[in-house]
Amino acid sequence: MTTQPERLHHLLDRARRGVILPAEGEQLAEMVGELEADNARYEEVVVGDLNEANIRLQRQAARAEATVARVRQAVDAGPVGSCCAHLIHAALNPPPAVKRCGCGRPDPGPCQPCPDNSPSLHCACDCTPTQGAA
Repeated sequence: MTTQPERLHHLLDRARRGVILPAEGEQLAEMVGELEADNARYEEVVVGDLNEANIRLQRQAARAEATVARVRQAVDAGPVGSCCAHLIHAALNPPPAVKRCGCGRPDPGPCQPCPDNSPSLHCACDCTPTQGAA
């Protein structure tokens, strides 16, 4: 007994040589139809898997971009000393509900004194809210 690939190659060879019998032609057409259906199912599964993977990657990229933006915002606010590592940590792991300062930046809350007694612009927001702002 021949396998399907061997039978397919045999029928294709007979068709190329022009000596295929009508019953063999029907077998060949049926096999090609099965292969087309298999290919369509395969493409559907692969395209679906690729779309799901693409969506996951887009979500991961968006989360990474948001994390980078939070860290950049914390760093761009001024010099970052070792005493202010909690701000970078907070930017990387924001609490679910972030309190905001009057200027719109995340409120870092109270800060412990710097261990080296150096001034830090990050231990508390240094903005001065506009008087009479709504």
